Order: sequence, then C-alpha cells, then structure tokens
Amino acid sequence: MNAILKTGLLSGLLACALMLVERYAPSAIMVSVAHYATIIVYLAGIYLGVKRTRDEQHNKALEFKLGLKAGFSTAFISATLMGVMMFILFLLMNPVDMMEEYVRNNVTSTEVMTILRSMTIPTFIKGAVTITIFNLLVGLFMSIMAALVLGKRGGVLGTKDEA
Repeated sequence: MNAILKTGLLSGLLACALMLVERYAPSAIMVSVAHYATIIVYLAGIYLGVKRTRDEQHNKALEFKLGLKAGFSTAFISATLMGVMMFILFLLMNPVDMMEEYVRNNVTSTEVMTILRSMTIPTFIKGAVTITIFNLLVGLFMSIMAALVLGKRGGVLGTKDEA
C-alpha cells in the first residue's frame, strides 16, 4: 500500500475509534476530549500523508500540486471512513433515551413525536453526507497548508538550499 492509502486508513480508523469513545463516554469532559482528539487525528493524518509522500516517493522534493493531491486524497479516505461511522452511530441512536432526555427538559409530547418522525434513514444519510463534505472542505484547507509548508525546497518554512 502506498503512503496516502496507509495514512488515510490509519487516521480514519483512529478517528472512528475516537468517535465511538465520544459517543459512549460516561462524562462530558471525556466527550469533549474525544471530540477534539478526533479533529487533531484527522488533521494530523492529512499532514502526515503529505509528509510521507514527500519523504518516500519524491526524494524530499514535492511540488505544491502533488502535495495538495496527496493531502486531499488522505483527507478523502479519512473523511469517508468518518462519514460511514457517523451513519452507523446515527443508526445506533436509541429513541427511548432521547425521549427521556426531552421529557426531562420539558419538551412537549407533540414536539417529541415530530422529532421522532424526522428520524429516518434518508435524514441520517443526509447528516452523514453533510459531515463528510464539511470534513473534506477542512481537509482541503489543511492539504493546502501542508503542501505549502512541505513543498519543494523545504516549503515555506524551509531553506532554499535544501533542493
């Protein structure tokens, strides 16, 4: 497997594991930590995908276009895995627990029934696709940054005599 696929799968699987921790965490602090850790793993995976591509395949000289392609490909793999995991988590939601939470917060039964009726598979798919698209946009931005930093001649932060 090449560097892009390995890094994308690894960061995607780690992010999915953190999403599970976030979903089933017993405390609000653990939910927050897992959520931010998911973001960090996703972004770090993109950076590492570009870096590994530069180091392994292009003899430490990577053009911006190739760096962008490597980063976005890594982001696509990782974001797709995260979108699938989000869909699975949507399917595993327990409507009874949600109803109890709404009752505790004084939501009327009419509002609860409206919410429960909206919980359909197409709604879950739409939510997962929306999250995946958002992750891809963030991944595109991170890919641009990584390609600039790690580009030819040491990138933006490197020296010119490294070529």
